[in-house]
Amino acid sequence: MNLRKGILNIERLVEVKRDKGIGVLIPKINLLFSPPIKKEKVIKAIDGEVKKETLALEDLCKRICMQILNLGAKEVFVDMQAEYATTKLTPKTKQETQTTYKIIARTFGNKEKLTNALGVEVVGISACPCAQEEIRKKLNLGNKIPLPTHNQRKITTLIIENPRNIDVEELIEIIEKSMSACIYEVLKRSDEVEVILKAHENPFFVEDIVRNVLFNVKNFDLNKNSKIYVRSVSLETIHQHNAVAEKVVRFGELEVD
Repeated sequence: MNLRKGILNIERLVEVKRDKGIGVLIPKINLLFSPPIKKEKVIKAIDGEVKKETLALEDLCKRICMQILNLGAKEVFVDMQAEYATTKLTPKTKQETQTTYKIIARTFGNKEKLTNALGVEVVGISACPCAQEEIRKKLNLGNKIPLPTHNQRKITTLIIENPRNIDVEELIEIIEKSMSACIYEVLKRSDEVEVILKAHENPFFVEDIVRNVLFNVKNFDLNKNSKIYVRSVSLETIHQHNAVAEKVVRFGELEVD
């Protein structure tokens, strides 16, 4: 591997033009490039692109990559991560509450080929099926009611290379429906009941979350060679350790996986 130089944690205000108006993001920008280039030139190139109209964070990534290649780099890697805020309705009382997610955009390659990637990091919850089954046996209640078990907060990441007309909201939706239940900033007591019941009616291991995400990704229109990366971290409640599952697969392999 060639020697690569980089700059980490550049923060810039980016205005993203969307159907509903202008969205403001403050991404952290990380770059690696080979051969090394003066930092001042790279930062100037970034500032020039940030000022231009931007339709999506991944488009800005690509433009910055191209500018750095024009400065003399042979290989470039650009990563951007930003907090994205949106609103959703609570499950029972339907009150509007704000939720934040992390958007991930990447571009890497050379003048011959640049690869774009778009992803999100979503936090949700899961219920442990193993403990639930043991409680079911102990109480001898069969399948009459969703039984108690211990819960985990799940941090799940989905990144797709060369996405075709995929919006971050679609990626968020895929992850949220792949977990036991969503989380909300504000919940009334009746909302809490709905969230807890849903989680315990849909218990999943951490590896199940990854499988669910990959299953739901099958509905996208992607190039068969597009790589898909899924990772889920389980923040355990009754253990000192945490659990993790991840998989990298090409879209064309999903049907036979």
